[in-house]
Amino acid sequence: MYSLYGTPSPEVKFQLSVKYRLLSTPGKVHLHNLNLGYTQRSLWDIKAPSSPFFDTSYMPELFWESLTPAESLTGGGVHWLGYHAGIQHESNGRDGTESRSINMAYVRPIAAIGSLDRWNVIFVPKFFDYLSKENNNADIARYRGYAEWTAILGKNDNLSIALIGRTGSHFDRGSIEANMTYPIHIPAIDMATFAIVQWFEGYGESILNYNHRSYVFFHPPLDIIFFHISHLKKLQTLWDDFTLSLVAISFLKDFLKYPLPIYC
Repeated sequence: MYSLYGTPSPEVKFQLSVKYRLLSTPGKVHLHNLNLGYTQRSLWDIKAPSSPFFDTSYMPELFWESLTPAESLTGGGVHWLGYHAGIQHESNGRDGTESRSINMAYVRPIAAIGSLDRWNVIFVPKFFDYLSKENNNADIARYRGYAEWTAILGKNDNLSIALIGRTGSHFDRGSIEANMTYPIHIPAIDMATFAIVQWFEGYGESILNYNHRSYVFFHPPLDIIFFHISHLKKLQTLWDDFTLSLVAISFLKDFLKYPLPIYC
């Protein structure tokens, strides 16, 4: 879960993600790898009259998770961490001309370069296809494309920097998101907390305005992420981290002054 404050409007973004393993005991067909997930992301225009929510995306999913045992991931070099494969729904719960909805099938391989106990880079591309699209967003592939590219530079209990990029199907639209997180230790509570700074520019952050280019810089005072400490075991948090987009760099704002094809 995280909450961010930023500019321009809508000013507040918050996201909640949960994951539930359907069967906890391994069986002959390994159904303990089957999971239910749910993510809800809201954009809140708190400075507008009556402070309305601009848009909310509801994203339930069913996915298969296969992760490499942590004890086998020793030393440096390239490590195969596993993969996720599943189906996901996304909609904004509205009707009429503001209704948006897609259903996707996806696969997300996970690999790392470097020792997982030291500084490393984790690559998490997500390849997907649209099983169905509502008429109001039939051209969403031109803005979100068919892949999401994520690279994370980080170290356990230290700074984490990452980029998430998408390119539309015609290679003339897309988006880039950057995040930077740093752990904050609060001994009084049984929670892991992180400070986060986030920058987004491009198309598709809101499914309502998926075809409108937007940019937003999220910053303190509300950028604190909370996780229960029991969910911070190595590799078991990969899905949570990637779903919550715990990745970022604030200096990207200067980089984006230069023209990039995906922003045309």
